[in-house]
Amino acid sequence: MGIDLIDGTDRITRSVATALDFLEHRINDLPSWPAFVPTPRNLRTRRALRDFDEVTAGILAARRAEPGCDAGDLLAMLLAVRDEETGERLTDTELRDQVLTFMAAGHETTALALSWTISLLCRHPEAADRLRDEVDAALGGRTPAAADLPRLSYTRRVIEESLRLYPPVYATLRDAVADDEIGGYHIPARSMVILCPYVTHRHPDFWPDPEAFDPDRFLPERSADRPRFAWYPFLGGPHQCIGQEFAMMEMVLALAMIARAFRFDLAPGARVEPRAMITLRPRDGVPVILRPRDHED
Repeated sequence: MGIDLIDGTDRITRSVATALDFLEHRINDLPSWPAFVPTPRNLRTRRALRDFDEVTAGILAARRAEPGCDAGDLLAMLLAVRDEETGERLTDTELRDQVLTFMAAGHETTALALSWTISLLCRHPEAADRLRDEVDAALGGRTPAAADLPRLSYTRRVIEESLRLYPPVYATLRDAVADDEIGGYHIPARSMVILCPYVTHRHPDFWPDPEAFDPDRFLPERSADRPRFAWYPFLGGPHQCIGQEFAMMEMVLALAMIARAFRFDLAPGARVEPRAMITLRPRDGVPVILRPRDHED
């Protein structure tokens, strides 16, 4: 967004957690009160939505206070875009919706993927050492940039393997537009079909030793014959996540920055277990001890 959001981080995090709690409750507890009834959960959700609105309004106000500023970032593009037919710009409501979607969707799933990745590296120190070796060789101690991505191939494979084992979007729904048959099962038109990447990503027909953490299974020579949808953490088809490549770039660069700066170990006694909510979350978080690498000597 071209804006420092550090002051809004806690509000955004709390708002996302509250919204997810509300959605999970509505899905799992069908006899729940309608959203307009002032129950404690509904009131918390309203406050969360107001917080979202205030943060996004602040982002837009800060940018508009700099007339003529084109930072070349996402927000600048949203403010500049015009309808090809009418020439109209996005309304404030449309801008808010775009910024809100980008912050919520791009914040929560990416943070979860990095959390699962750190937990896996803590349990596989040989992979963590190899990751740090690649980062040190590629960066030489400087901050990574997009141009460094080709030199961070193992870092990317670590992310891909983490997304295989713990895809934040672990299940999704699709509507059958016509009668179909899949694996001998009749699928009537207008049926709702549940797809589960978490299960497919562990299918032994596609993944030898599927429970093992092995980033090199994503080497080109080992993945060339793998079916396209054996791995689909960003889903696929016309509803594939539009932010896939941005998210991969963001996660690779973030992981490289973390590995450059720290060694990390799970806290003693920590148990990292998945909890299937709207997204796949670590039940009690990922308690980690960070040790600055510049103090290694």
